[in-house]
Amino acid sequence: MRISVNKNLLWVLCLPLLLWGCGSGNNSTNRAVPCTTEIRAGVVAVIRDAVTNEFIAEGAVATLTSDNYSETMTAGGFQPNADGTMVLASLKGADERPGVYTLRVERAGYQPFVRTGIPVIADLCHVQTVVVEVNLQPIP
Repeated sequence: MRISVNKNLLWVLCLPLLLWGCGSGNNSTNRAVPCTTEIRAGVVAVIRDAVTNEFIAEGAVATLTSDNYSETMTAGGFQPNADGTMVLASLKGADERPGVYTLRVERAGYQPFVRTGIPVIADLCHVQTVVVEVNLQPIP
């Protein structure tokens, strides 16, 4: 028994599989990756009083700089303090912006905090958030 196969039909059915399997340079990382539309912060600064360990991001001013770029960080997340009151715990910035940053945090009654060399790396879809624990020392 002989089976007749239309060669054009065979190419139409098999070509997409061949192309999908090969990709560009036969590298599986070149295939489409589904990304979300969320915006991720590059840096999150969790700000606490170094003595009481209470969150004190409210009233703090945090600045991120990198080369010719400068940004004042905005409200991040809220957490409960020891008494259960929800307070601003963190500030965020460098949204979807890779680079190497310097973070400066100031708040009335506290010594300024500076951290340099904070690397924010981009992956296939977003930046990888770096969390910096900031423990502000009260001014004696």
